[in-house]
Amino acid sequence: MPIKYFYINKLPRVAEPKRYSMRRRIYYLMFLCILSIFFCFSNNAFANVAQQQDGRTITGTVSDLNGNPVPGVTILIKGTSQGTTSDANGTYQLDISDEAVLVFSFVGMTTIEEDVTGKTIIN
Repeated sequence: MPIKYFYINKLPRVAEPKRYSMRRRIYYLMFLCILSIFFCFSNNAFANVAQQQDGRTITGTVSDLNGNPVPGVTILIKGTSQGTTSDANGTYQLDISDEAVLVFSFVGMTTIEEDVTGKTIIN
């Protein structure tokens, strides 16, 4: 007995995508451009306000027990994601609030927490 195959000549109808006029597309693109420009400038403005509201700047040099500078140490403000890393000379600079605790961490070394109340330089 031969195997019978059934073919469907008609495919199900798929809804056509809605076509928008060229004017509407241009208005939409203009809206997106203006919105992106607004976000670019607003983020910079908010960042400047946040830096002005912070209390002060802490600077210092990270060194090992022999006094050699240690580059690449992560310095974070405890409880936040704000921080920095030490440069090739082991120096760092960080804007902080008045009552903050800095967390110094580096692979293979002990993590140190340092209270910065009343200090501007921490070595």
